[in-house]
Amino acid sequence: MFGELRRAYKAWRIWRKLRSGLREVNVSEKLKSRKFWVAVIGGLLLLVNKALGSPLDEATANQIVAVIGAYVIGQGIADRANGS
Repeated sequence: MFGELRRAYKAWRIWRKLRSGLREVNVSEKLKSRKFWVAVIGGLLLLVNKALGSPLDEATANQIVAVIGAYVIGQGIADRANGS
């Protein structure tokens, strides 16, 4: 019983922390972000590739998305280092 209460309390604290973090997100800033648009284009690439019957082979699409992911992560690390 106490284990369940402890897990529920921990989940509630995580949810509360996430909710407070979401309030701080400035949507207009995100829409101006190059990282955001690159990630959106990567997601659209996967969706279009699946919906159109794979104009690209799956390995090529996965490699493109991996490069996009590496760019977004690398840029995020660089932004964090610069204090942006």
